Amino acid sequence: MCYGIPSSPHIQYTTQYLDDLCASIEYAIKKTGTDGAFVDWLWNPGTTMEPYPPLKWMDCEQVMFKELMNQTFPGINKITPEIELQFRRKAIDRCWKRIRETVKKTKPDCIIWLTSCQLTSKDIAESDMLKEVDWLLNEACDITTTNAMHNMLGKNTRLVTCLANWNGQDPAKIIPAAIKEKVGLYGFTKPVSGSMMPPVDYYFSKSLDSLKADERNIGALARLYNNLPFEYVKK
Repeated sequence: MCYGIPSSPHIQYTTQYLDDLCASIEYAIKKTGTDGAFVDWLWNPGTTMEPYPPLKWMDCEQVMFKELMNQTFPGINKITPEIELQFRRKAIDRCWKRIRETVKKTKPDCIIWLTSCQLTSKDIAESDMLKEVDWLLNEACDITTTNAMHNMLGKNTRLVTCLANWNGQDPAKIIPAAIKEKVGLYGFTKPVSGSMMPPVDYYFSKSLDSLKADERNIGALARLYNNLPFEYVKK
């Protein structure tokens, strides 16, 4: 069972689903010897960002309610926003703990990298997940959220911020702020010519202000990684 959202069906974190998921994670790590496991978002069904619509309380969710809340499902008309939030947090917490246990038991030094588009969500704020994960990516990239996360992280969690066209952030502001706060930098984009991107010299041959969207992000990161100022243009 899942929430049939077009292009992105959301699956409830039932016991059966978590058993299958963790078996797949264990198999992948043993098969490949990978150094890291990437968890691309971890959220409840409905939508990815607040405000969340009420849960549908399918049969499988009612079973989860009994498992997580240690009581029989009381009926939809008795579910308050406070009870639903508690359930949502417990569902994510159980999923996270199963993932972490599986990864670290299979390969203790395997890095778990979690990404989220809304790290300040009430579903995960102040959670064990944010304290225990190895790397945490703020996919929204905004400086306000990045600054707000420091007090929610564990002492060994590495915070990373993301440059991508969809979040509309200015790399000329994000990069200096990230370096000052010792936050990691990450970026992604779609290929523009088959599976290839232009060579690095392409981004160096143009001023940063003349580059748009993801090309501007790439141009800024290329200059940073080559110890060049943002004003640099290759003659």
